[in-house]
Amino acid sequence: MCHSQSSYPSYRWIMLIVMMALTVAIEMQWLTHAAVARPAEAFYSHQIEHHSWLSIDNLALTYMIMYVVLALPASWVIARHGLKYGLQIGALMTGAFSLLKGFCGENLTIVTIAQLGLAAAQPFILNAVTTLTDQWFPVKERAMTAGLTVFAQFVGILLAVVVTPMMVVTNPADVNYGQGLSSALMLYGMISGITAVFALLLVRHPPAFADTRIPPKTLFAPDALVTLLKNHDMQIGLFLFMVGLGIFNAIGSLTDAISASLNIEDSDGLIATMMLLGGMLGSVILPVCSDVFQRRKSILIICVVGMLPGLAGLAFAGDLSPSPDTVYVIALCSTTILGFFVLGSGPVGFQYIAEVTRPVPEAFSQGLVLLAGQISGMFLVVSMTINNHQWLSFLLQAFVGVTLVCLGAVLALRESPVVMTAYHDENQR
Repeated sequence: MCHSQSSYPSYRWIMLIVMMALTVAIEMQWLTHAAVARPAEAFYSHQIEHHSWLSIDNLALTYMIMYVVLALPASWVIARHGLKYGLQIGALMTGAFSLLKGFCGENLTIVTIAQLGLAAAQPFILNAVTTLTDQWFPVKERAMTAGLTVFAQFVGILLAVVVTPMMVVTNPADVNYGQGLSSALMLYGMISGITAVFALLLVRHPPAFADTRIPPKTLFAPDALVTLLKNHDMQIGLFLFMVGLGIFNAIGSLTDAISASLNIEDSDGLIATMMLLGGMLGSVILPVCSDVFQRRKSILIICVVGMLPGLAGLAFAGDLSPSPDTVYVIALCSTTILGFFVLGSGPVGFQYIAEVTRPVPEAFSQGLVLLAGQISGMFLVVSMTINNHQWLSFLLQAFVGVTLVCLGAVLALRESPVVMTAYHDENQR
């Protein structure tokens, strides 16, 4: 049964704000160390020396590892017990482990344990996006809503990569190199804790007419995943997310290493900042275009084409000019373009996958594509850190060729039947 836009409760915007706030908090915690990896290594140097398993790069990697473990269980919780219950679990874990990380910021072992807890909270929040859009919002607002939640991810990451270098001494020549990190973790912990409390108080069950897809008793059966994996468009979508999200995770986790490969001495985090600023613009503009024109596939094609110059510029920046300053400018421009199209394609892709895989619950489809991206991202991060980042430059260049394959793959997709039906119904009226 179709429902008009006016029949959806205005409380949907409160739910969107709750989702966005939780997303900002959990993503802010992800990359608190990434933009200041070298100063952080100096700050924790005496602890790292005595515990070989402790590593600054591993703090970002924990999010990918835990997502691989908990993506499908979290999706099952959301689908079986409801959006409210899943978000409450995510909020409770976010608040508790953020405060632990903040109060014990000088102890890398406890910080690592807290990071694992935060990583476990992430899938309960991120896997709920398309469940929120489909249960609370009409078709013409869904890609936009998914885009705003992705926008919130970038806000959280941007806070981490911009504010952290401002609070931490990043000049290697300074005797206080690395100091200020514990204060940054405390600030982020307090913000995340307060956010979690408000989320627990405000989150609600969806409207009575919300589509819950398939009966709860069948949710844990393997049929749901089998149905997804047999879907032709889902197969292509998994590949696209493995490439796109994998590239984002790799570049986002290793921004300081990429800066070093370009001979940028100061850990200013500007490469990541420009990628995120481009992504923030793309995550709003591209989903709105998708909703306005009632097209998903066309937007995804544009995104893959747009990725190519951004990736090529970043990968070959060092070969385009002998001047370090020029190389830096090329890299900044390239990451801005890359961010706009790669990160802007995410919400359109999430909504597309949810629509072409009906009647499987949204939490399963979104969880599976995010899982694919996390696995590839984890693999790429590990590969790019081998032997002191020996393969980093080569893999950046290889991304260009893989993106050309993605272009052929996205052309083989069909258009979303949901938006086509909505478009047809609107024209009939």
